[in-house]
Amino acid sequence: LSFWNVLLPSPNMLRHTSRLLQRIPVPLSRVSFSTSSSSDREKVMHTKLTQGLGASQVDIVDTSGGCGAMYQILVVSSQFKGKSVLEQHKLVNSLIKDEIKEIHGLSLRTRAE
Repeated sequence: LSFWNVLLPSPNMLRHTSRLLQRIPVPLSRVSFSTSSSSDREKVMHTKLTQGLGASQVDIVDTSGGCGAMYQILVVSSQFKGKSVLEQHKLVNSLIKDEIKEIHGLSLRTRAE
């Protein structure tokens, strides 16, 4: 048994692991359901961020299982150039502050274009 055999899994082991992982059911927390209030909120946030920042990309994902309590948001905008992450997040937060008041949690990622 060599050093590399211990660190690197064999192709057979990878195939077996892959088959096992495919059989594991997806927990309900990972399945997204859509409600009218959360999709309306998503549309409003998307519009505000796209228009307010001239964003080239706005991705909004409801991570709460469909109840609209938690979101992951990615915003890509040329207005972020030269700004720190904190400044970028303050810009986003100022645009969607009313929606933030109504939700439980927010994971925000921003990137300059």
